[in-house]
Amino acid sequence: MKTKIFLIIILFALSLVGCQQQNNDDNISSDFFVGVIETTQAKEDSSITFYDESLNELGTKYYDYADLSSTWDNPVYLDNSVLLVPLGLMKKADAKKVVSLNVENQEFTEYPIDRVNILCSTADEKYVYAGSNLNGECYITRFDKTTKEIKEVKLEEAGAMNTQLVVDKDKLYEFYNYSIEKNGELIDHNGIHIYNDNLELFETIDLSEYCGGVYKAMIYNNKMFIPSQFKRNGEDDDQLLILDLVSYDIKTVTLPYKTPDDVFEYKGSLIISHTSILEPNGSMVSVYNLETEQIRSYDLKCTIRKTDINNNTLIVLTAEDKLITYDIDNNFKKNNEIQLEYQSKNTYKSNIFVNHQE
Repeated sequence: MKTKIFLIIILFALSLVGCQQQNNDDNISSDFFVGVIETTQAKEDSSITFYDESLNELGTKYYDYADLSSTWDNPVYLDNSVLLVPLGLMKKADAKKVVSLNVENQEFTEYPIDRVNILCSTADEKYVYAGSNLNGECYITRFDKTTKEIKEVKLEEAGAMNTQLVVDKDKLYEFYNYSIEKNGELIDHNGIHIYNDNLELFETIDLSEYCGGVYKAMIYNNKMFIPSQFKRNGEDDDQLLILDLVSYDIKTVTLPYKTPDDVFEYKGSLIISHTSILEPNGSMVSVYNLETEQIRSYDLKCTIRKTDINNNTLIVLTAEDKLITYDIDNNFKKNNEIQLEYQSKNTYKSNIFVNHQE
């Protein structure tokens, strides 16, 4: 049986290098604290509104992208930039690019990827990677930032889909999902393909017995932390997988609440939000101490849609389009809260990102 999320992604999904958009006159302060993305699938019309630490609005900039980013994906932070995916127009998903926002001047650099339906991306100092699928065929495309060369691999698994890409220490970790028919029943499979710096597959880890698909992951101290939203049968899960990146051993941690979503490392602990990526419904965050393995949980008393961390502050985009900040060091005491306004009609808030600039 295919997972719920796999089906929804399938239904949902059915330039020049270095060219930077400059369709806004004034720069926002490079000291902004958080940005909120507003977008639409109907036309190439997105905006980002920037806020300071007290959630005072600093200004809005507009960009010619359709369906820019998603709360299902975590922005990739690298060298004072934020990597995002503009999927493209509804039913076309034909943007064929990954974009990187410079936090100092809020201009985008575009990286051309000649594939439609790009569902995930990541990057390091040398390469930009994009995962896409079309008509049951799944691809990883790599763009060399220096030479502009393209290298690509196609997954051998028929009907496979990329669900997440993570790069670390010249290794690319690709999470995939596919189904095979056995005795008249579709059996869902998922796992991780690991590629070296030449984009050669050298290891595969089967995660099918642990979860029903992976859509977010985070690496810290040679371990990958993988929240499991759904079991293989599609039911909500409460597991955190810990993959040792040296031995490839897998440890499971049972969390006190279901549907773990975003995961961040903070002062030797993991901060884990609990909410469904299909239909946000949770208000809890758990703090898992990596040394003692103790877990404490806090009710934020809001419906969590997406979270991020900046310094000692947890930032939450809620299902009701509120932006709320919490003091992590003070038992997640609420700092500030605002109701977000809309810049255009028929748009939606698709994601948030923070300013990690040193």
